[in-house]
Amino acid sequence: MRLCKEIKGTTTALAQIYWIGDNIQCIFGCWKGKSIQEFRDKTKEKLGDSEKAKEFYTFLDVAEYNIKNL
Repeated sequence: MRLCKEIKGTTTALAQIYWIGDNIQCIFGCWKGKSIQEFRDKTKEKLGDSEKAKEFYTFLDVAEYNIKNL
């Protein structure tokens, strides 16, 4: 499965989360990680709790919901 959303970070890029069962890959621009928590931590490190960060956090919440329920 794949979930994507265009998000403006330091540049506008496509945030993508791919998953098959428990195998998850998160991608945004040149950043790649193996878990949603990694993506959440990287967002917190780069953007803190700013308005920009909230768009990422919402995307990650939707991804977590879909991974658990699809």
